[in-house]
Amino acid sequence: MPNNQVESLDRDLNMMKNPNRWPRLVLPLTRGHDLGILLGDKPTVYKVNMYMIPDDLSKAPQESYPDYEAVVAAGWQVD
Repeated sequence: MPNNQVESLDRDLNMMKNPNRWPRLVLPLTRGHDLGILLGDKPTVYKVNMYMIPDDLSKAPQESYPDYEAVVAAGWQVD
């Protein structure tokens, strides 16, 4: 893997693991054409647009992961 890709993955992982560094209460993510958000300190990606978050996130499509490394391995990147 080229060095700049490794640095990008490290940056994404570091950002996901540190919610206190997020610019808002949510962290926007992308994976190809998919949009998602992280909330708080759970490695669950809610597949919604951060500007159109539904009132009840439990009804939104979501992907739960065991840790943030798995989120990055699944192709999610900080937007």
